[in-house]
Amino acid sequence: MYLNLISDNGEETVVWIERVTKKAVLVKGACSECWFPKKAIGEHGQIAAWMPGSMSRAFLFEAPAK
Repeated sequence: MYLNLISDNGEETVVWIERVTKKAVLVKGACSECWFPKKAIGEHGQIAAWMPGSMSRAFLFEAPAK
């Protein structure tokens, strides 16, 4: 299943939901993957502003899944 993520500054990317656990979601882009706490992703794919940036997260936006 695909998910459209939206960063706190309005950037959008499409990721593949690879795995879901009780507390987190593993999403995958074309060349990286990243775990997000479920509470960090809003109902419409918005990433919470408090979520720290990371290389994996940046690559998700630079190389989306589709």
